[in-house]
Amino acid sequence: MTDADGRTHRISEKVPVLTALDLYPDTPVSDLPTELWIDADLVQAADERVTISLRHGVETVEGLSVLTLPPAAVRHI
Repeated sequence: MTDADGRTHRISEKVPVLTALDLYPDTPVSDLPTELWIDADLVQAADERVTISLRHGVETVEGLSVLTLPPAAVRHI
């Protein structure tokens, strides 16, 4: 994902933690990459920035669990 400052973040996690979709080693390459929505809690929303805290112990590969994103990258479900 790309944060509000334009930095790209990667998350490496087991599929069942991130999604209920059937994404396993036999998933056709033509189906990847796919859009995933990751559970998070709202920390703060201001102007053109939304700060979230990732749930379920999910972190970026850099060890970040709190990210500030552009509003378009956040969906309330």
